[in-house]
Amino acid sequence: MDNIALKRLARDKLYEDRELGCGNFLFKARELSPTTATPFLFLERPFTTPFGETFTEFSFDTLYAVVKSLAQWYISQGIIERDIVCTFLEDGIAHFIHCLALNSINATVAIINNKIPPAVVAQYTQQNGFKIFVFDRVSEANTEISTALNGLRQINAEQPGKGHSLGLPTDWPAKKAADDTVMICHSSGTTAVPKAVIFTHDQHFIGKRERLRQFIEDPEDRMVTGMPPAHSAGISYLMKMLRLAPLARFIDGYGASELGMAQFEKVSKSGDLAPKRCVGRPRFFVDSVIIIDASGNPLPNGQVGYIAIKSPTITPGYYNQPLLTQLSRHGPYWLTGDVGYKTAEGDYYQLDRTFDVITTAFGPLYSLATEEFLQTIPGVHDAVVIGAQRTPLNIHSTAAIIVPEKGRTIDSNVVLGKLHQLDPFNRNHLPPFTLCVAIVADINKLPVGCTGKMLKWSLRDSFWRIYRAYTSGDRDTFLDVVWNIPCPQSVASHRNERFQGSSPGCDSYCASNSLPWQSSAT
Repeated sequence: MDNIALKRLARDKLYEDRELGCGNFLFKARELSPTTATPFLFLERPFTTPFGETFTEFSFDTLYAVVKSLAQWYISQGIIERDIVCTFLEDGIAHFIHCLALNSINATVAIINNKIPPAVVAQYTQQNGFKIFVFDRVSEANTEISTALNGLRQINAEQPGKGHSLGLPTDWPAKKAADDTVMICHSSGTTAVPKAVIFTHDQHFIGKRERLRQFIEDPEDRMVTGMPPAHSAGISYLMKMLRLAPLARFIDGYGASELGMAQFEKVSKSGDLAPKRCVGRPRFFVDSVIIIDASGNPLPNGQVGYIAIKSPTITPGYYNQPLLTQLSRHGPYWLTGDVGYKTAEGDYYQLDRTFDVITTAFGPLYSLATEEFLQTIPGVHDAVVIGAQRTPLNIHSTAAIIVPEKGRTIDSNVVLGKLHQLDPFNRNHLPPFTLCVAIVADINKLPVGCTGKMLKWSLRDSFWRIYRAYTSGDRDTFLDVVWNIPCPQSVASHRNERFQGSSPGCDSYCASNSLPWQSSAT
């Protein structure tokens, strides 16, 4: 029997193994592999163990040996069963190997993206009660991290400790039960401080098990994975690949950390691209998807509401936050935090994150579609649209924050004119402070999360403060700002001078109304 047939036989045996899950797949797969000495993982960046060994590729045998060595290292550091260990490591394979090693001794890894700002890392670890923090050379020199995490035990992943002198338990690798927590990962943090999402041995392996039979490659097959898959640049790049390879298919999955894996799937190919904002149809393992209103009542096709999913892959909940877990459930369904709708044909559309929907005087405005609309303007690198609370009214000012392409200049009024084309704003008379366009001077002055996306929740909190600095002459963050009525260059000029420009009614508005930040509520 050749190696391909043996690999297929091994996959079949793994598929039928009910004990197989995320906590033990390395050991079970190695037992059945006919090619344990053949490298199959090739690294962009070398991986270095605490004992100075460096690897650029892995076979099952070398991966097993490194995981075993790292498990001994963790024991030498005093890590015991049920400990939760935060890993703050270089991008690459390090988190994966540390996850395997910790699970092999029945401890749990809590992975933290090393691009999260120090203050957010501190807040995340403190609110979840984490006590142990493992770092490597990428974060070793980050004094901000070290200071922010004062009180946590910090361990350098590149220092040997007592090392190989300590043995492993006789039952190593540890056996796993279906509901054992194998990993804690944080959400992206784009809507709030990242949440700690639990993944269990069985729950997180459901989709992976099916791939044992679905993702079987022939010798001549090649699979291309585009990362980051949720970023417009990644999507654009893969769409370009479709044009270059007309027989290729682009499979896009929609999900979230809490959902365990992509719950929807859509396929694009040359000449047949999926519509924008369409996430496709539920995958085969999803039990049910419903669109509900705020009272929890199911909505008919075509009506916009909250997306709720019932699926075996969904997280058991948030670590150490039972109330937040309860609030995120609707009976057996998980509330994704998105608004969308279902078509009569069975396709689902995701319109926006619930937190990011803008409350205008004329109804809801969906920020994601608005951003896509503005990104069509030549010279725009990125557009972020938020709702800035228009105190004392219970509505938002719609603020479009525009990042120009390098070396390009964007006319704020062109962007403002584009916003006026949208249905809610396509009218002769808009209330003052309805629309705002802010051109970014320095992207580094704005809050950006670990995924590279601007943090809308933080922008909403800080928008009026940044704008107030702009009116006082500060151009470090915003280079130019325009409203649907002209605004003062400073608070002082507002008190003593008229607004520049000739928008109808702006003088009487200024005389009788305060600016949004001047309300006692802000």
